Amino acid sequence: MEKFSNRADGLGTRIGPYIAVGGATQADEVSRSFVFSERVHIGGVYVQRLALRFAGCLARAANLETIRRATDALTWGRSMKRKIKTKMGLACLSGLLLLASGSYAQQKTSVASSGATTAIQAYDISRENMLQGTVVAFTKLSKIAPMGAHVTVQTSAGVIDVDLGSAQLLDAANVSLSSGESVKIVGETLPFGQGTQFFARILQKGDQAVALRSTRGFPLKPMGAVKVSKQSGGVS
Repeated sequence: MEKFSNRADGLGTRIGPYIAVGGATQADEVSRSFVFSERVHIGGVYVQRLALRFAGCLARAANLETIRRATDALTWGRSMKRKIKTKMGLACLSGLLLLASGSYAQQKTSVASSGATTAIQAYDISRENMLQGTVVAFTKLSKIAPMGAHVTVQTSAGVIDVDLGSAQLLDAANVSLSSGESVKIVGETLPFGQGTQFFARILQKGDQAVALRSTRGFPLKPMGAVKVSKQSGGVS
């Protein structure tokens, strides 16, 4: 506006010749034309400044959008790293728990079967004796070690728990046990855990007899179930 004022102040000097030549009317036209050109000039400068400011605003907005995207990407990356670390930690913890439970189960099984292994290794047919009595109870899978089929027999000396090994041997030989039935069992009483356990090698019920263990006391496999007779060394 100061430039416009300075230029307007010099208007009289510039249009003086026109007044001398053409009179006041022509001088007025020249004056209006000059003022209009000055206004156009000032308007152009103002528009240019507005355009520069608008361009600056666009640039700042673009920079802010770029910064926002970069921040979002960084935040997402950190979040993914935390999730990956968490999943890896949970997987490692699960693996450790599985290993610990497996080790504990193995130790428990080893402790539970250690007595049975010792008993099998110490089995001697020269020390065998025969139990005779009636069945009190029978289970195919005992929850108390040694694992396997167990029969409780009422004898003249009292009630005795007998380890029969695998119940599948009895099934393969078609031998069933029910309460009140009379049985004869050849086997040996051996130390087991804090007490003793009677391990059966041959079981006889009526005319049926089945070998449950080898002469060294090892449990026979189900496919190896063998019916025994008096002539082959069965129960007499």
